[in-house]
Parts: sequence; structure tokens; C-alpha cells
Amino acid sequence: MTDIIPDAMLDFIDVGEGLSARRIAVRRRRGQGPGLVWLGGFKSDMQGSKALALDAWARDHGRAMVRFDYSGHGESGGDFADGTIGRWLEEASRCSSGFATARRS
Repeated sequence: MTDIIPDAMLDFIDVGEGLSARRIAVRRRRGQGPGLVWLGGFKSDMQGSKALALDAWARDHGRAMVRFDYSGHGESGGDFADGTIGRWLEEASRCSSGFATARRS
């Protein structure tokens, strides 16, 4: 039996406004803290082998986890060529702060 969040449970959050608005794909796992946040590397995504292995570890140890794809990566919207460190930092901050809030509720 596996608890890995199925594709049907894929969620999106909106980041940015106006021309810089983009939809970021997020997968969350409920569990105990401290939770884990997957920050993918350059051109990697949350369905890669490392992200899935970390998710399996979180599942097996009852830990909360969030993983997401930066804009222009994986299941998130946007063009990779439009990505900047600043944009990806904004996305990481938004995903991790939303995760921390969700854990407390």
C-alpha cells in the first residue's frame, strides 16, 4: 500500500500578479512535524527520483512534506526561459509558508 499523493490530488497555487502571475504545482503530505520541504535543483522536478524517495521516507516516518515545481519546471506553468532566481525564491517562499500555515490548522 502506498500513500504517495496521486496525480488526481495535484494542487496549484497562484504566485505573482499581472504579467508575472504563474501557477505553481504543489503536492502536500499530511503528517507530524518537523515537516520536509523539497527544493528542487536546476531543471529538476517534484516527480524525479530524489523527490519521490524523500516523499517515501516522509510517508514511512509519518512526516509532513511539501514538494513543488518552480515555474517553467515539471507540472507548473510558465516558460523556463522566463525564470529568475528572484521568481523561484518567491515561489519557494510562498509554497513553504503555505505549508507551515497548513500544518498548524
